[in-house]
Amino acid sequence: MRKFITRILFVFFILSQGFYTIGQDNKSKSILSEPIDLRFFNSDTLSYLILEGINKHLTFNNHDELRIHKILKLASEDQAEFMAAIEDAVQEQSSGKKKTLEDRMNFYGGAGNAVEIVTKEPLQKGSDVLSYKELAYTIVSKWLSNKKTVDIIMNPENIFCGIGTRIDAKGKKIYISMVMGNYRSLNAGANRRNELNAPYTTRLFGLWPYEEKTCKKCRDFRNMIDLQSGLSVRDGYIYFKYNRLRDLKRLLRDPKDGIAVEVVQKDQYPCTGDNILDNNLPGKGILVKRFWSRKLFKKNMNKDKKKDEIEVKIGKFPENIKGEYELNLLIIKERRVCKNIMRSFVMEAGLEYSNKVELLADTISAGAGKYMPQVSANKINFNIPFEKSKVNYKAQDVEPLLKQLDEPDYIINEVNITAYSSIEGSEEKNAQLQKDRAQSIVKVLESRQKDNIKTNIITKDNWEMFQNDIKETKYAELAEKTIKEAQDYIREKRIHEELEPILSKQRYADVEMTVTYDITGDKEQVFAASMFNKAIKKRDLPLALSIQKFIFKKIMDKKYNVKVVELMNIPFEKDFAGLLMNKLWLEKYLNKIEENKELFGKITQLHTLDPSNPYIQYNYIYFDILLSDFGNEKTMRDRQKMIDELYKTTLSKPTVDNLNIEYQFKIIHHYDSLPTPHPNMISSLEKIKKIVNINDANWQSALKLAYIFIDQKDFDFAINLIEPFIDEDNVFDELLFTYIGLCSKAQHRLSSSLFLKTMIKASELDKDRFCKMVNPQQLNFQVFDNYDVKEHYCKVCKGK
Repeated sequence: MRKFITRILFVFFILSQGFYTIGQDNKSKSILSEPIDLRFFNSDTLSYLILEGINKHLTFNNHDELRIHKILKLASEDQAEFMAAIEDAVQEQSSGKKKTLEDRMNFYGGAGNAVEIVTKEPLQKGSDVLSYKELAYTIVSKWLSNKKTVDIIMNPENIFCGIGTRIDAKGKKIYISMVMGNYRSLNAGANRRNELNAPYTTRLFGLWPYEEKTCKKCRDFRNMIDLQSGLSVRDGYIYFKYNRLRDLKRLLRDPKDGIAVEVVQKDQYPCTGDNILDNNLPGKGILVKRFWSRKLFKKNMNKDKKKDEIEVKIGKFPENIKGEYELNLLIIKERRVCKNIMRSFVMEAGLEYSNKVELLADTISAGAGKYMPQVSANKINFNIPFEKSKVNYKAQDVEPLLKQLDEPDYIINEVNITAYSSIEGSEEKNAQLQKDRAQSIVKVLESRQKDNIKTNIITKDNWEMFQNDIKETKYAELAEKTIKEAQDYIREKRIHEELEPILSKQRYADVEMTVTYDITGDKEQVFAASMFNKAIKKRDLPLALSIQKFIFKKIMDKKYNVKVVELMNIPFEKDFAGLLMNKLWLEKYLNKIEENKELFGKITQLHTLDPSNPYIQYNYIYFDILLSDFGNEKTMRDRQKMIDELYKTTLSKPTVDNLNIEYQFKIIHHYDSLPTPHPNMISSLEKIKKIVNINDANWQSALKLAYIFIDQKDFDFAINLIEPFIDEDNVFDELLFTYIGLCSKAQHRLSSSLFLKTMIKASELDKDRFCKMVNPQQLNFQVFDNYDVKEHYCKVCKGK
């Protein structure tokens, strides 16, 4: 129903987009939009516009465009002429050699394997004559809005068409016939039958051609294409074997249901001229035997009723066939040949699923802005205590203090030093002492870099600090004196040593450096780590994450190394669990640590610390899937529930989908050794079908997924997975050859333009492999039913 509604909506899309584009000049466009001059009606113009509308719809729905073929064109024009003459839209003529569509196709040199849509439309709307564009739109929209006709148009087996349009004698209505078909609609090679040493069978043996209503009954039979693989030749006889007897009995339940086997010769597909086939016949080759269902099951050579198998000797292999041949299996429903199954194959899996699930890092959390290192001037402050009477300070005195600042590398532009002295010395002596000390500090700082440092030195006594400290001692009265009175008292009472614990605190320098952080080369990562750690200390989580994201990118670009991760200082607290997870991810990445139980243990600790963090949840589930035992049904349900809960988090759907798919793979692999598909396995396959977003997958992922579905014999879905990547410029040859094999499983695709394109690309990438792949183990030579494929193969492979 959804597809049908989409098609109806597309009809309205046609008009809104200025759909029809025939003609390049304004004059031509104007004619198409003006009322039709019935005196000069151009049937081909209208036919072209109708085909353009149909093909736009087909390409919109990822189908091949229909191509005009002369034989189908003649048949459609003949019927349009007849309908206009009798003023009625019908599919059969009154009598004669062109009564039915099959008759008309044969009359014009084709075969009866074609379908037809007919209609009639008024040429006027009210008193106004319609334009070519309006008339074409009316016809196309009518067909695309009707389920019966749109199903015919959308049938991928139709690749050719012919459109005939005729106006009745009164000039009131137009009659349209569209005939659609494929290579089986052509029949130019039928007259070459006698060129074969062993001519194909022309006797029908009571078999009738394909008929949609009857044959749709066998559509639900799973993997019907694989029935052909049960055919073999032993000791001059053809055998049929199948290991699902009960299923076969459900398929062939009526008395006139059955199977037949035919032998098709490679000589029927010569590189020169038309294929030697009669497409009016239900088969292609020499019909060996036809078995109705009752006789087929009666002839079962397997007498063990416990075995769900059948093996039947079909008949003697034709003795006059000397060259290469292939066996086809015909499936018959109520005498109708509903399927003619050729040999098929698939390439063995050559790749693993590359959309690999790995440890997940949080680099996209909301609130985390974009960080870039800043090189503007910054101020750094620190304090240097002075020893009594010591003047010269060296690097070993200053460097430990600078190291404690835990700052990244920097260039000092300016330094301001306020040097304080204790009060016991003279003012003049103290000032000189502090100045000398400050200058020695500046020399140490200048020795760390090439450039000189602009310096400002201020010397002060620390009288206020002395007053505050002395109040808590027995000499509290000194706080009430002047500084000179206090100095005199200390000298007179000789209490220097007694007050030294207080005086020593007053001898120091406040140093303020104006710096520019050095982020050249390897120093940038140290700076980034320092800024990260400062954000952590401030508990500024958004800033910390933005810096960590920046570090991630630098590491991915191979500009930072493991050092930056080692410098990250993160408390083991719930608030920082996400940052800890990211650090663990970086450690794993940089140190190339494989998934192991030790790593799982660390993730488990983080999961315990913050079970609500979606990234940690994801990683916990991933490692649980990867390293834990498969478990029982309850364990499976619990894991699946945890995965499903992730869809409610901030994680993107594709991210959770990947994990979900990974788990479905594990379930599939757990059950794939069982003789029959386990319900859990089927359920996982269905989950994968719902999860996979083909448009977003890369070709590696699509190919691996295709192999999974190939293993489960879901060939159509496997094709859908890899088909979007065929047109890529640098397509992988394995994908092309896999697609070719899959098309042999979905045989209507062998006539498609994409199959031809794939064959051409494959021959360009690996000519030798391409030419050798038409062999009894791989691609059947009946792909040459597609004349374009045959022509290309014969040209490239020189008729091999």
